Amino acid sequence: MEITVHNLQKKLKADARTIQRLVRLVLTKEKFKNPGAFSITLVNGAKMCSFNKRFMGKNHSTDVLAFNLSKKTESPFLGDVIVSTDACIHNARRFATTPQFELFLYIVHGMLHLLGYRDATPARKTLMHRKALTILNAACLSIPSTP
Repeated sequence: MEITVHNLQKKLKADARTIQRLVRLVLTKEKFKNPGAFSITLVNGAKMCSFNKRFMGKNHSTDVLAFNLSKKTESPFLGDVIVSTDACIHNARRFATTPQFELFLYIVHGMLHLLGYRDATPARKTLMHRKALTILNAACLSIPSTP
């Protein structure tokens, strides 16, 4: 299993090994056994806005995008997750967490999308969020407590 981390921004420190371990944990928890390659790319808000417009047709930024690049019958599995670190910083203030926690949350969220989870309804969104928090807790990356 190949996991590549591309850090194309400068606002948030990101440890590639920690991100790779987190991706492996998601795959383990979800019993994903297919061979494959995953790419995690960290970008600023402007770059994310450009990606969101180009690939999703939406002229605004977002926190995370996930792309399954595999064909249904193709092996190995190929997937890309792109995270906006500006969103991590903004939402850490909004939700009283840390930018690092938000980064890990978006990576797990994107990975769950690659593995088939959808969040189009409130119930599915809640399910995905709970699953992501469970995985982060297993990685000892649970929501930081506020003073």
